[in-house]
Amino acid sequence: MINETGPGRVNQQIAGLGRDLIKVLYVEDDPNCREAIADELSDYGFMVRSFADGASLVNALSIATEADIILLDWGLPDVSGIDLLAQLRQSGVNLPVVFFTGYAFSAQENLAFERGAVDFIDKVQGVEILAGRLRRLLAAAKPAGARPQPIS
Repeated sequence: MINETGPGRVNQQIAGLGRDLIKVLYVEDDPNCREAIADELSDYGFMVRSFADGASLVNALSIATEADIILLDWGLPDVSGIDLLAQLRQSGVNLPVVFFTGYAFSAQENLAFERGAVDFIDKVQGVEILAGRLRRLLAAAKPAGARPQPIS
């Protein structure tokens, strides 16, 4: 895991997977939540690069060329998660976007789907549910043996 707040743990069962890890770009403004979620996702076999805000993610997109999915919080500083999704799409970033947020209201969920998110998960469901849904989304989106395409 690549994390602004420190190194993460990697479960011994998945330590040897290397390139088979699902690569997640995660934007969360709460540093404690960001680190905890990134660490837990790494325990489930994800490689997470986390960011404190949308600007940090946008600035890193040129080096994060093999990401599989983007995970966004709704309530981000400066640019909300929903507005960040619009910016990403306008910039030609077509990676699947999932919201993982404490703002789990029907209106926000509907807006997220209208703007192109592929899933919307309430944080109270926990990382185990999140990990399972991310795996299913990516398995459904990729043909067997397909490699992720670089972000252009």
